[in-house]
Amino acid sequence: MQNSVKYVVDEQGHKREVLVPIHLWETLRGKERKRAHRKIDRKKLSKYFGKMKLTVDPLRYQKEMRNEWK
Repeated sequence: MQNSVKYVVDEQGHKREVLVPIHLWETLRGKERKRAHRKIDRKKLSKYFGKMKLTVDPLRYQKEMRNEWK
């Protein structure tokens, strides 16, 4: 069984495609599906609930940051 991934390159030598062995592909797809189906319920999100207490006006701070590179 071959485990090597193969790359297809264009005339300039840039990678354009990849050939992956089927057993590796199925393993990767299985992990992706598990992550995609993981649900985040309200209970898990509750640790992020609350208010932010800011010491600076957010819009003023944003403008200052944008002007920093001028």
